[in-house]
Amino acid sequence: MSNVYAIRDNLDGLKSLNLDILDVVESAPRDADFDQLMAFERHNLSMKAWWPGFDVELYSSDDCDDDASPDIRTWVGPSLCLSPKALRLLAPSLEGLGEILPITVNGEAWGIFNCLTMVNADPSKTYRPQILHELGAAEKIGFFDDAAENRVFKSPDEPCLTLFCNDWFKEVVESNDLTGISFSTELVEFHN
Repeated sequence: MSNVYAIRDNLDGLKSLNLDILDVVESAPRDADFDQLMAFERHNLSMKAWWPGFDVELYSSDDCDDDASPDIRTWVGPSLCLSPKALRLLAPSLEGLGEILPITVNGEAWGIFNCLTMVNADPSKTYRPQILHELGAAEKIGFFDDAAENRVFKSPDEPCLTLFCNDWFKEVVESNDLTGISFSTELVEFHN
């Protein structure tokens, strides 16, 4: 049985992608639903057919080295920004689990992985509090054993805030020294 991990940004002084979701919304077809675009991860929205590609830069915070470019960063919810090295190593194995949306970062071909694979949580391992007649976000989440057959996935029970992965994905990232993300067995992170 393979383990399931939550993919988290490794807040280690590395740069982040300077692409706002509103830039994406402005590039969408005119008949696209604004609310669905703003929450594309929850609506499992494919954008490949109209994605224009973006020419963007990485930005740095005060504690960031000017040359500290990550190999992988989370972008919006369960999306990953992939450097050329990460694309080369991961893109073939992510095929069928989502789509790679091309971007150019400082003149190099990068990609955003938009995960389109949804896996439901195991109700016996998941706790979602009831808030005013609706279920809130999961405070605890667990999956059926076969969830780890997916290299990466998101869950509507969480609700699509985190990208999850299996041992294979974690091993490829760590064995190739890809920087920018970490892996946690604590599958739920507090979200405001």
